Amino acid sequence: MILEFCGLPGSGKSTLEAEILPQLERHNFRIVMREELEEEFLRCRILGNSLPGRFVFYGTISLSLIASFLRSGRIRDLFVPVRVRTAYWLLKDVRLYAFFLESDLNSPSSKVVYAASEGIFQHSVNLIAWGGDGFLPLVEQALSALEFDSVRVVLTELPVSEAERRILSRGIPCTWPKQAQSAASIPATLNRYATALGIVMPLIERRIGKMIRVDTEKHTGESVQVVMEALYSGRN
Repeated sequence: MILEFCGLPGSGKSTLEAEILPQLERHNFRIVMREELEEEFLRCRILGNSLPGRFVFYGTISLSLIASFLRSGRIRDLFVPVRVRTAYWLLKDVRLYAFFLESDLNSPSSKVVYAASEGIFQHSVNLIAWGGDGFLPLVEQALSALEFDSVRVVLTELPVSEAERRILSRGIPCTWPKQAQSAASIPATLNRYATALGIVMPLIERRIGKMIRVDTEKHTGESVQVVMEALYSGRN
């Protein structure tokens, strides 16, 4: 199973992940993090083991995206550092997700969870936030490259005003572009993300069905209980 946490910056994705994973381990799940999965992926490539055929998407969707921007005359819009970086991470995670979902790690009898607070869904939100809906073709094709029967998405819901307060207290994420690296820019930046969530979440729900929605204004313990109950009841 892949368990991804998605939401506004400052909405508690990493905090909730850190609380959920020990709970899953206590229920005899084995947790696989990005570093371990990347090492296994690299080992398979070095040994020449066959890899899932959907990896061809890594190249073809990149080319199709560039072609669409060329046709529209907006090629300069593509090569903005934050967009290039976010698109790269999105496409990289398509390969990692496909590798996990089609490997023995995700067999029906296994109790293995790949956990991500920055996976393909969050990268999709980030890309739309910083690149606009011109990047929807990339997001849609990336999502179409995968089967999502074994994917669960936890959406951390938080008002923009509270997310702003948390970011001010913790510091602005270094992944934001230079023009967003000031306290005055935080509300506008968070509104970008809120708009992007409104665009991407319906796409995700069409692919995976209901997601697990968690109000992260509440105590973390309540959020953990909501997620655990949803995972075990099959409501998600």
